[in-house]
Amino acid sequence: MNLYRKLSMALAIVAFASIGAFAAGCGSSSSDDAQDQINQVQDQVNQATEDAQKQADEAMKNAQDQIDQATQDAQNQTNSAQDAQDQANQALKDTQDQINQATQDAQKQAQDAIDAMQNP
Repeated sequence: MNLYRKLSMALAIVAFASIGAFAAGCGSSSSDDAQDQINQVQDQVNQATEDAQKQADEAMKNAQDQIDQATQDAQNQTNSAQDAQDQANQALKDTQDQINQATQDAQKQAQDAIDAMQNP
């Protein structure tokens, strides 16, 4: 919000200086004093414009830096979530493999016991 105040102030200075330049131009431009005032106002307008541009550039840079950081943070979180998902999927697969092996072992033992009872 502070940035917007600075930009608003810079634009107000530019507008005020422009009015001053217009008012100075309405007088007698033949005198050196009037020309000096016009030049001074023009210098102020130029400086205010330059300051406003610098502030806008800095604001854009700061905004871009924040966007870049937020993007990187989001990518890191996405990568972490994907890693966690991969680990969970591997754990699920390992558990399913153990269940399948235990089922096969139990079936084999049961079949062996049946065979042993049928063929004493």
